[in-house]
Amino acid sequence: MATPNRSTNKKGVSDDWESNSESECCPSREDSHSNIFGGNDVEGEGEGSISSVDDSLHLLNDMEIVQMKFVSEEEASRFYNAYAKAMGFTVRKHKSKPHRGNEGYVKWRSWVCSREGAIPSEIMMLQSLHEAIPNMDHMRSQSGGFQNVGFTFSDLRNKLHRERTQEIRNGDAKGALGYLAAQVSNDPRFFFKYSVDEEDRLETLFWADGRSQMDYAASGDLLVFDTTYRTNAYKKPFVILAGVSNNFMTTIFGCALLSNETEETYNWVLATFLDAMDGKRPISVVTNGDLAMRNAIRNIFPHARHRICSWHLERNATKNVHRPEFVFYFTKLMQTECEVEEFESLWANMVSHYGLQTNAWVVEMYRDHERWAEAYLLGHFFAGMRTT
Repeated sequence: MATPNRSTNKKGVSDDWESNSESECCPSREDSHSNIFGGNDVEGEGEGSISSVDDSLHLLNDMEIVQMKFVSEEEASRFYNAYAKAMGFTVRKHKSKPHRGNEGYVKWRSWVCSREGAIPSEIMMLQSLHEAIPNMDHMRSQSGGFQNVGFTFSDLRNKLHRERTQEIRNGDAKGALGYLAAQVSNDPRFFFKYSVDEEDRLETLFWADGRSQMDYAASGDLLVFDTTYRTNAYKKPFVILAGVSNNFMTTIFGCALLSNETEETYNWVLATFLDAMDGKRPISVVTNGDLAMRNAIRNIFPHARHRICSWHLERNATKNVHRPEFVFYFTKLMQTECEVEEFESLWANMVSHYGLQTNAWVVEMYRDHERWAEAYLLGHFFAGMRTT
């Protein structure tokens, strides 16, 4: 009898990633779903579509699973892998016992969560250091002291810690992908897409649920592009793509986790967002003014009106021009509704009054004034939004 063993740790997924550098999951769009877990996660599952997993799998408890019987190892494997996907984790083969006298037959087989047996980082590090002590002692005796070895126990400990931290983060990334993949069975319109680097490490990740897509279809004329700079545990840029509903409430259209903030990466985010939203482009976009982001908007949304967040501009004015009175008047001028000619006159007088004609930041801001001065943005739709 084949008996699957369910582990309480559901965060791991298969170690086999597909070879393509980019994958997405959105079965509602021409069955474009990609199997992100490689070829070993669901053996003989038929079509292999996550969205085809029976919702009734969520109702099974541990005892019911343990008591199930299967006529073959393949049947047990198909069931348990389907169950794991429905619950948001993946499994791997663990132990088996061959049938005596019947070569090629398996008497029993067990499956475990793919994270089963992972050694805590502290224990692994201590074991690694313990095994390294004899080697370090030998090198010390051969070189005449630790100072001549070239690296110390501290160097070794730091290296092991960095490598182990990377392993943990990779595992968390796979767990996140497993969770997102499982959401498709509950939300057929759930969309996510990711890319990996040359070493198969997660590089970019975007997701948007069905509700977000409906909200964007109804009120997606304005797109607010907000980036939080490495405030999460993984020190990665986290992007929130939001807007304003017809009831003037903030609504989230999608999210992305990035490895860097290059123009190429932002191009990927906006192009993926466009794909998730059936090609609908916003009329206006509000960002923090990042140059790479600005170029990406020009590339992907060439006809959108771009506004720079007034809060970021005020903060940058404080950092770059150490004159509180200038910051006050700059902010006031930024928000003043007036004719273009009046703005130009007020700007020239302000810069002259504070002697900032050669200040690099002030010069740069004037080059961008059509993206932040209310005088130049009047008549364009921003739903009352000035900040991200």
